[in-house]
Amino acid sequence: MFIKFDKIFLRSSFKKKYRTSCSCGRIVKIFSSISLGILWHSSPDSGRKLKSMLNSNSIIFLFHLIFSRSYANEMRINYLNDTFSKEINARCLDGTSPAYYFRKSSNLANATKYIVYFQGGGWCYTNQDCLSRSTTPLGSSTSYAPTITVSKGGIVDPSEARNPNFHTWNHVYVPYCDGTSWSGNQALPVEVSPGNSSFSSSSSSSSSSSSSSSSSYTHTPTTTTTTTLLHYRGHANMIALVAALQRDHNMDSADNLIIDGGSAGGLTVLLHADFFQSLLISPNIHFGAIGDAGWFRPTIQMDNKHYTQQMDTMVQASNATLHSGCISNHPENPNVCIFASNVFPFLSSKMFVLEGAYDSWQLANILGFPCATYFHTLVNCTKADNATLESYGQAMKTSISSAMKSSPHHVRTAGTFVSQCIIHVQSVYNEYHDVWHDQLFINGKTPHDVVTEWYFGQGSGQAMEDCGSFGCNKYCQSYTIK
Repeated sequence: MFIKFDKIFLRSSFKKKYRTSCSCGRIVKIFSSISLGILWHSSPDSGRKLKSMLNSNSIIFLFHLIFSRSYANEMRINYLNDTFSKEINARCLDGTSPAYYFRKSSNLANATKYIVYFQGGGWCYTNQDCLSRSTTPLGSSTSYAPTITVSKGGIVDPSEARNPNFHTWNHVYVPYCDGTSWSGNQALPVEVSPGNSSFSSSSSSSSSSSSSSSSSYTHTPTTTTTTTLLHYRGHANMIALVAALQRDHNMDSADNLIIDGGSAGGLTVLLHADFFQSLLISPNIHFGAIGDAGWFRPTIQMDNKHYTQQMDTMVQASNATLHSGCISNHPENPNVCIFASNVFPFLSSKMFVLEGAYDSWQLANILGFPCATYFHTLVNCTKADNATLESYGQAMKTSISSAMKSSPHHVRTAGTFVSQCIIHVQSVYNEYHDVWHDQLFINGKTPHDVVTEWYFGQGSGQAMEDCGSFGCNKYCQSYTIK
């Protein structure tokens, strides 16, 4: 009765204060008064004894012990609306402030270790496309929740059972609202004239959300009646993000940092790992970057849906900032540096590529595979279809294998996990599954295991599956050949 009453009372009366800028001294006094009052009512002698023993520190400890579990797993929102973010004009597509969610390390020994995860959600390729996107959570922060209470899973899961080696690190989850994989760099807003605009899941890769894919927003085509301003500020948003984490969450003292991202967020990491690392203050940081499901279009010959042209249009519309080393090597067509396979040889960061050989989003939106797209199996596929599927999978593995050997640096430091599954995103919950740990295996190792090897230098950090044709890995989650 004692504990139950206190928890109900304090949660209803002080929950808001405790989660923001409470007066801890006041709460301590009220907590101690309530506790002593109830105990005194039941046993005055026990109450006098407890009162003589308690001080502010012990009450704080009791308060923390009882209530910390309620809030420890939440990730709380932080908007990039500080003076510096405003000076560099950090904005979502619609002009609202970008944001990130933060959960503090639950272990003092890991207080200087950070995971920064970039949400996915495809791209908008034209101004009209981006106008429609700007009315969704993939282009505006207007509807962001104050907290994330359901775990995103994978590498940012606070559960030891599901994320053994990274569950107590500081976790940062970064919503995606610029539409260009954090690449857009238009100095001035772009005026979009009235006209028809549409944004649907077909132009969006799966993001890594807690309830399947938050990139499944569908915006019914509308006709705008007034000129609207679009803000292509992804590049500035990344600068603002790193500055805020270093200023407000002690990341300036980090000794270990992994950035990760899924889908369009995976491409973000593969394109901008070097830039992100260049913004870090800590001089001796062990930095690693994981591009999950970001290895789009392994070969242009298998692009049957004009994806390459769409990405080229996006680069031009947003004035995308791309890797300078890649641009120097492709002066005739620098826009090819929007693809990870072209950028990877020039990266100097410690990199990890996490992919499905038969990437489910790519099968539908790049290859245009006719018989095994979302929510379908291979039951209706012809022999020719199956041959095309295998060709795509082989092209994916060949492209990533070449990248691992593309520079002496990558030969020494790069890692990879490529499963022969029809899957999209393997480091957080996505498409109704979380295969990060104890779900998907290559030679007995999970993505978590191989990433651990790669980052901590405890093994090869390489798992490129070559078990035969699709269906050879019995642990594949979403699709079957039956």
